[in-house]
Amino acid sequence: MIYTIRTFHVHRKDYAEFVRFSEEQIWPAIEEKGARALGLWVVAIGGPERIFLMTRYDSHGHWEETRNWDNLANEGSGRAALVHETECISLLPLTQRQPDSDAPEKEPGIYTLRSFKVAPTDVSRFVDLSENQWWPWVTRGEGVRPIGQWITKSAPEDRIYMMTRYDSLYHWEGHHSNVGTIAQPDDPEMGKVWEIGQKAIQERKKITIDTNVKVLRPITSRRP
Repeated sequence: MIYTIRTFHVHRKDYAEFVRFSEEQIWPAIEEKGARALGLWVVAIGGPERIFLMTRYDSHGHWEETRNWDNLANEGSGRAALVHETECISLLPLTQRQPDSDAPEKEPGIYTLRSFKVAPTDVSRFVDLSENQWWPWVTRGEGVRPIGQWITKSAPEDRIYMMTRYDSLYHWEGHHSNVGTIAQPDDPEMGKVWEIGQKAIQERKKITIDTNVKVLRPITSRRP
């Protein structure tokens, strides 16, 4: 399995038309060849206002076979006319948890795309700390839904990427400001989950060389 993240510079007035072309023309074409567009977002915090598209393919070869269907040169006067600049990176899955189905929530919520610089020798430990130790706490204790983690295959820099869903911007802000400071729950079972999670996030911070985050607002009903 391979994932791609493509960014598009589109004027805000053209967002609705960009979404329409994507949902009605581009996505059906690539999905006939077995790919799956997972959603479209626009950057709300953390970088230039760009549209983000995430797509899943069976393999790198599958991506190569289908990418011409999503190539700006083949879109004629449709979506291509709305795009001023585009970039793409490809990612390989690291965690067992991956966006295999559409979001269960009715409300769109807010998503974050965080990237991490980690030494190659620490990647497997980083993944274990995230998926098996930190995520159980944030999922059960804070109502956060991690989507998955990936590592770059073709990109300007080797980094780990992680996507997460929150109920709202307020929900994300509360989680972000309280990492490592929430009091231990009284419930014994949740207390143990909390304890494991707190130790994990502190260790993960130590092996993280640098990190940055973009807060993304969904602009399509389809989202992971």
